[in-house]
Amino acid sequence: MLESAQRVGLALANYEVEVEDFAPLKEANEARAELVAAIGQRAGAQQQETAWVTTSKEELREELARTAATLSDRAVAYALSVGDLG
Repeated sequence: MLESAQRVGLALANYEVEVEDFAPLKEANEARAELVAAIGQRAGAQQQETAWVTTSKEELREELARTAATLSDRAVAYALSVGDLG
């Protein structure tokens, strides 16, 4: 397959202008460029969509840790107040 592609490349080397002006090839290249741009935009949008989720997860973990610490402190304080820190 590689040899075949090399032969095609060598055969077309003399006809670069004709190949570049070939309408179906131009259309295919334009469609490919549009598709690449659309994929890039979608990837950027997905990255933005998931960025807040990651941030939100981290914020929730921090809040959970603070809440757990507060509850632990309150439990210790209650145990001390009733004299049951056994």
